[in-house]
Amino acid sequence: MNPSLTDMLDSFPEGWRPQPADKLIGVVIGSETRTTDYGEYPIHTVRTDDGRDVAVHAYHTVLRRELEKLQPRVGDRIGIAYHGPHPTRGYERYRVVLVRDTGGGDAEGAASSTPADPGPSGSDEGDGIPF
Repeated sequence: MNPSLTDMLDSFPEGWRPQPADKLIGVVIGSETRTTDYGEYPIHTVRTDDGRDVAVHAYHTVLRRELEKLQPRVGDRIGIAYHGPHPTRGYERYRVVLVRDTGGGDAEGAASSTPADPGPSGSDEGDGIPF
């Protein structure tokens, strides 16, 4: 189901602020890039199965990298699970699963895998983002 322009204009998606073990499942209805003092990050708007529109701000390093790898497009079915901070390293852990909308009724699946240790460049510690 593709949202109409009227639906999208009337919608103000809530920001997804997950707690550990939260999952977001739905269809991607929009994508954009936000530029801040901390750099650029993607925002993907997901229409959940119960009809809510939720904006996923991918400013955490692991989530941003997983979404960059999978490249969600409008119409794709997506699932995002937040597993909380790594117990010793502190970075935020996510898992992303995508079912690509191929337009022909067939689906193509893809999944990310949360790295065991993204290393210093993957750490969210000290990135200055207050979330």
